Amino acid sequence: MKLEKNAYEDDLPIDISILNIEKYPPHYHKDVEILFVLEGEIDFNNGPFNYLLKAGDIFTNNKCEVHSLHSTGADNKVATIKISSQFFTRFFPKLSKSTYMFYSDKDKVPQQENLKHMILTLIDKYLKQGFNYKQQCIEGTLQIIEYLNENFNVFGFGNNQLRKFENTNPVIIERLHNIIHYTYANHTSNITLEDLAEMEHLSTYYLSHLIKDSIGISYVQFLYFVRVEWSEVNLLNPNKKISTIAREVGFSSTAYYKKYFQQWFGCSPEDYRAKYAPQIKSDSNPEVVKLIDTADAVETIESQLNSTDAYGSSQRFAKNNHLDINVSQYMPTIMRIQHHTRILITLEDYNIMQQRMFHYLREQKCKDVIVLCGKEDNPIEVMAIRDALSSNGHRVTLCNHYDYEAKASGFDSIAAMFYLFNHHMLSDEDEITVPLRDQGDPFIPLKGQISLLTSNEIPKPAYYAYMALSMMKGELLSCGKYYSIIKLQGRILTYMVLIYNYDDSIEKLCQTQSTLYEVKSTIDDFKDELEMTVNIELPKGKYFVVKYTMDDYNNIFNFMSKLNFPKNLHLANEIPMQFCTTPQTDVFTTEVEDCLELKSFFIGVGVQMLIIQKI
Repeated sequence: MKLEKNAYEDDLPIDISILNIEKYPPHYHKDVEILFVLEGEIDFNNGPFNYLLKAGDIFTNNKCEVHSLHSTGADNKVATIKISSQFFTRFFPKLSKSTYMFYSDKDKVPQQENLKHMILTLIDKYLKQGFNYKQQCIEGTLQIIEYLNENFNVFGFGNNQLRKFENTNPVIIERLHNIIHYTYANHTSNITLEDLAEMEHLSTYYLSHLIKDSIGISYVQFLYFVRVEWSEVNLLNPNKKISTIAREVGFSSTAYYKKYFQQWFGCSPEDYRAKYAPQIKSDSNPEVVKLIDTADAVETIESQLNSTDAYGSSQRFAKNNHLDINVSQYMPTIMRIQHHTRILITLEDYNIMQQRMFHYLREQKCKDVIVLCGKEDNPIEVMAIRDALSSNGHRVTLCNHYDYEAKASGFDSIAAMFYLFNHHMLSDEDEITVPLRDQGDPFIPLKGQISLLTSNEIPKPAYYAYMALSMMKGELLSCGKYYSIIKLQGRILTYMVLIYNYDDSIEKLCQTQSTLYEVKSTIDDFKDELEMTVNIELPKGKYFVVKYTMDDYNNIFNFMSKLNFPKNLHLANEIPMQFCTTPQTDVFTTEVEDCLELKSFFIGVGVQMLIIQKI
């Protein structure tokens, strides 16, 4: 029987797949494999035992265990997690001799619920491929193996199946663990009860009853089971003599081997070989499986995580930041800010948007426009665009090339706002150039391009960041990681206060080739709180305050995530997207004697812009 070799990436010693399985013929491998039924059910065979695994069931195939899977006729989703013994034995030398078992017919066993949560978390990180996800997956696997060793490395027999060892006495668990592992490691030898009693410093009488009462069969029966089980791989090799197999696994005679094989497998070795040898996995009899789409798999895992009870699972502790900022009328200026935005448009933009284009230019207070002329663009049409822009009061520059920044899904999310504020606000460059619109198929809203609008004209969070930057003409009075305060130029006293709650991992989403799921995972994991009080000294009088708030919910990225990031989105109209992707706005008036107190509070990622103006 051919060994199935698992392929791993050079720097990631695990491999995870989410499959719909029709059939997976008998096979074995040298690595540990964890099966987790996410949805539906599957007929599963491991050695002489058959199981109907249902949603939520977990099973481990240990080294050289012959196993197969078959559909029951209904759809299923099964996660397969292959763990490289070559890599992880450096941390767990006995990994290749593991005998993990956690199949139980009891509901809500605490250790199993905690294990489920650990496995689902590992799969979630693997699929989303967030920052440093490979190291996180390795660390998660180490934790799982350690947890398996502590809780699931002993098994018992019942109802013609192997089952999780239900005794909770740690002394008994340790003794059975030693006996089971010693037996598997030395099954070809003539192990006696006296040998084990001496090893465990117990009487043979006590040990005999301990084994029978704990695992459900006598030690002699268990030893013969191990030998029979270990013979299965070679038995499926039609060229190897049965007498040779019997001798190699430790039986003194072929007759004894046949007797105990019949006892466990329900047929003779010859009949077993005749029936199953033609069925083994091979080039002519491959597995029939369908790889579940990543978006579908992520949705399933997130649903499972939300419904899983995790006993003792660790949570990221959210930080609570509280800041009090005081702004005096006589504060010295840190620097003068004079940003203005140049917007890049293409012939494609104009042909699709027509007059709507001018609306967006006005909102961005854009006077300077760059028209990008492609090699295949009609010069007459380009000149027509130039003339239309000029007649609307724009200064137009024609160019033949523009270096687009590398794509990153963070540019479609709220992360773009932090990146752009940090990148441009204190920059010496007064001119900020940005494309108006994502190029390409309008039915693919998220392309990871840095621009103001999606290809179907939905404003991104970046749209509002550039709008704020275009308003920043004046004196920067105070700034820090979480805020900036600017006194805007003009004859009417006006202040702009920017408050942002984020960390470096959020900003980096725009600096790497981040994926949709990486962005979503990083933003979802950020739960820090920010409470800020800003006190601004103002001349006595009446003021109005406009507050714009953009958080993780009211933006195009979150809208698409709620739809599970479809590759194509065909809507009858974009009105739902428009309503769901605009900042929350509030306005109020207040009388000020000498100081205006403003309070802001965030939980999770968010940006708030406040405009204070004297009436």
